[in-house]
Amino acid sequence: GHNITAVEESWSLVKILRSRYPELRVHHMDFLNFTYSDKFDRILMNPPFNGGADIKHIEHALKWLKTGGKLVAICAAGPRQEKAFKSMATTWEPLPAGTFKSAGTMVNTVLFSINKEN
Repeated sequence: GHNITAVEESWSLVKILRSRYPELRVHHMDFLNFTYSDKFDRILMNPPFNGGADIKHIEHALKWLKTGGKLVAICAAGPRQEKAFKSMATTWEPLPAGTFKSAGTMVNTVLFSINKEN
């Protein structure tokens, strides 16, 4: 009974999402170009990290979060990300070093959540 929307830029991942989860609405696009007619109760995201893209994607996602909603995201564990989000975070959990080694990156990361109050 839930309406779930996914936004993914990688065509190979879009195909996997569509085949495994046919009930999803999967948009094949850069999330920074995503617009929608409504806001979301929950947003889960693992944005790209290169060049501070994680900050831009998370800031864009916050525009689509309903009041009373919750965003959960992974971002790089850098000073820019901490400055942008830590003060508004409900939770802030540094992930173990090498968490995404199997995906080809050794970037240190943080898992955090934001509850949107207003």
